[in-house]
Amino acid sequence: MNIKRTRTTADHPEGNGMVKRTNRTSKVEMLHCHVVYWLTTLLSRRLSDRPHPLDDRPGDATTLALQRF
Repeated sequence: MNIKRTRTTADHPEGNGMVKRTNRTSKVEMLHCHVVYWLTTLLSRRLSDRPHPLDDRPGDATTLALQRF
């Protein structure tokens, strides 16, 4: 899936007139990168918003252990 689109640009230091350039990034590849970034951001937010079962305060582990008995 390597789609080449030829574009021209007028601002090129080595020539006068329009110069061809190729862009090898396809729309599907750009969409794939966007979706991966979006899902990674979404999952990291959801995981960081979850409360931890045990905090760092002393006594939480003891309380949890006593609740199980």
